[in-house]
Amino acid sequence: MARPGGTVVIEVPNIDCFWTKLLGKAWDAWYLPFHRTHFSRASLEAAITRSGLQLVRTIDACVPTMGRSLSNAFGASNGLPFLLAGIALHPVQWVGEKLSKRPSAIRIIARRP
Repeated sequence: MARPGGTVVIEVPNIDCFWTKLLGKAWDAWYLPFHRTHFSRASLEAAITRSGLQLVRTIDACVPTMGRSLSNAFGASNGLPFLLAGIALHPVQWVGEKLSKRPSAIRIIARRP
């Protein structure tokens, strides 16, 4: 939908995230019906290229997902205790993603030729 010369920024959950293996179905980004399509870095870059956009940059993004993932794992509603747990665990999440090189989200910057 960008005009020629326009820039598009897209950020999506990363299906190959470090936490998908550990948390399974409880991982926050399995957030249906809002996240209907899931991408890896390779599949998102391929979709961008197929759409006729020029890939400018791919950026790893660490999106705080631990609080809601924990509430999902415990089958509880996402209230204040899980919000606080997510805040406390965010540094652990960040370190895990940096060490594994598998971020929780991928941000793409692309340009319409």
